[in-house]
Amino acid sequence: FPSHDSGGFEKGRVVTIGAFSNVGKSSLTYAFLTHALKQGKKCLFVSLEVESKVVLRFVTRCVLNKTDAQVRADANCHMAVPRDLLRIVDDKYDFASAATAVRDFKPDFVFLDFVQNLRNGVGSEYEVMTRNAAMLQELAKTENITLFVVSQVNNDSRFKDGEAVTLKGSGALFHSSDLILTLHRDSNANINMTIAKNKVGPAMWKFAMDVDFARVQWKCKGEITETF
Repeated sequence: FPSHDSGGFEKGRVVTIGAFSNVGKSSLTYAFLTHALKQGKKCLFVSLEVESKVVLRFVTRCVLNKTDAQVRADANCHMAVPRDLLRIVDDKYDFASAATAVRDFKPDFVFLDFVQNLRNGVGSEYEVMTRNAAMLQELAKTENITLFVVSQVNNDSRFKDGEAVTLKGSGALFHSSDLILTLHRDSNANINMTIAKNKVGPAMWKFAMDVDFARVQWKCKGEITETF
């Protein structure tokens, strides 16, 4: 991901994760963050939806492969998370303050959950999202970070095979993203992940995912090879 030669996520890129509510886009983000921490990478998580202590509990579950009840029972569980590499903020409500947090911490990876809640000047939702898309792309390049953006999708995006993905608010986010991963449940309630867009590698690949939400564990079961 996202190219055959990079060996991982490239810096200066915007990776967007899109799905309906309660499909697993935040959970997948926690899994990516945990993997980065285990590789010794500095990570900044900008939460625009839940408090930082909630994010920390999810990350702890993922790091230790434990349930929430197990984490709550052990008051020292959070010590397993390399806090020198991780900063979680839940008070950056606009683009300017989020960008300042990036510049101050100088992370390798930034996670923004979720982008529709990020304020940026006045105007309609469409205008704000268009502005955010361009400025987030610029931020990723100028600060040389890998920027993960969690996005809602429009209600008319059913994520059926062969249908286009429409991220909520503006088409600008789709165009400015270097890599777009979409999640959806099939008729058997299994979660599939599709590489919906990839500027530097293969796209329109679909994978079946093995997900343990209780422990925030994500594994790829294999490629789904049917044409779509």
